[in-house]
Amino acid sequence: MNGIREGGIVVPEPMPVWPPSSHEERSLAIDLSSNGCKKDRKLVCVTSGNSFLGHFIVKALLIRGYLVRVMVHTQEELEEFQRMEEFRSVENVVIANMGNLCSLCEAFRGCHAIFHTSSFIDPKGISGYSERMAMVEAEGAANVIEACKWAPCEKRCILTSSLLASVWPRNVVSGVLDESCWSDEEFCRANKLWLALGKTMMEKVAWRKSEEMQVKLVSVCHGLLTHPTAHIAHQSALIPYLKGSVTMLRRGVLATVDVNKVAEAHVKVYEEMDGGACGRYLCFDGVIRGEDEVIRLEHELKIRGILSRERNLLQQETAVVESNYILSHIMGSMQADQLKQLRDIFARFDMDSDGSLTHLELAALLRSLGLKPNGDQIHVLLANIDSNGNGTVEFDELIDAIMPEMNQETLVNQEQLMEVFRSFDRDGNGYITAAELAQSMAKMGHPLTFRELTEMFREADTDGDGAISFTEFASVMAKSAADFLGIAMS
Repeated sequence: MNGIREGGIVVPEPMPVWPPSSHEERSLAIDLSSNGCKKDRKLVCVTSGNSFLGHFIVKALLIRGYLVRVMVHTQEELEEFQRMEEFRSVENVVIANMGNLCSLCEAFRGCHAIFHTSSFIDPKGISGYSERMAMVEAEGAANVIEACKWAPCEKRCILTSSLLASVWPRNVVSGVLDESCWSDEEFCRANKLWLALGKTMMEKVAWRKSEEMQVKLVSVCHGLLTHPTAHIAHQSALIPYLKGSVTMLRRGVLATVDVNKVAEAHVKVYEEMDGGACGRYLCFDGVIRGEDEVIRLEHELKIRGILSRERNLLQQETAVVESNYILSHIMGSMQADQLKQLRDIFARFDMDSDGSLTHLELAALLRSLGLKPNGDQIHVLLANIDSNGNGTVEFDELIDAIMPEMNQETLVNQEQLMEVFRSFDRDGNGYITAAELAQSMAKMGHPLTFRELTEMFREADTDGDGAISFTEFASVMAKSAADFLGIAMS
């Protein structure tokens, strides 16, 4: 392959770019983007220029008269950007592989600065954010900085990070949040705060690599992005940011910022780099505090219920923020026999035997452990325990969440669940009749109407023998969780 060798890195000859650099199209780009600006028109590159934030950074740069090269990662992303109004205004669009150093070097060729938005993992927020994505994002940042070193371009990078890289320290010493604050990676892992972990790892790697490679670097750590016309894809991307929002609300660090201001901040920081701008810049408009602000934010982001549901938890001293936190009063370590016990319990509440628990089944299991989470807390728990994001809880996920915090006293022993069953089985014959169910429910302060009793019994008596066995009794508990959670059963 023909190319230029520099420092052991092969930089290939120019690859095809879009649009072709014809005189006509270059003229059109200049006319549309200059706005009469007579400054030196430097060429800059924006990675993932098709992403939500990347799109606004491209617009801000064009308005200020810069020549903009947009980097995308797939043919599909290229075709998507071609449909954007900025397409005919940018200098060109290149497809590059974030995992390929030569590909990045070619994309950065001739640029005065690289704006790395770090949105290449999932620019539209469709698939969510996982621990694996955090690792890939960190690797991508390292490659970008190294490409800045070896590519024939200026050695400078404006990195997009997040306030999430600062708001989750292991120990909160003071209420001050500034550029010296870093989120604790182990804390983020333990609480499955994957986006915070990814941004923290990514930014730390970039700083280490920039020092090693002698690349000028600044980072912009922005709050939760808002915009009046935010599209659906961006709304889905908000969910990973809002994980742990209860704690952020409590600590006063759930900050928001208009995406236009973030884009403008990127450009201004870049323009000041020659004048000494360096380090980290925290970027936000304000902090969400009161209930009215929570409701207003939900309305603006079109995510009604996500924050207000958790807002109610703020009024409870024992509110559950993370799956580990709801079980924080269960201390100690889990022994082999306890693991077997929990597996047995899991199987009893896995009503359809598919190897996973729905939110209703999870609620019933937790109640059998002596916990009484409300419906909102169950939703928070499910979101935090469900590491693979499939909407249910597998046994391994449950173990990962509670194993470090289980002890002998709280874990249901082999007889405890049976004791509950026996409290309903008043004659001790191993089955619960309709009369026994009605009497027990009334004794517990939950008298049933004839219709309620009939419906509950019919649903529980799956084999139709006129009595409820132990396995069927567990099903009754799961079904009754619907009322507890305030969710209608179909």
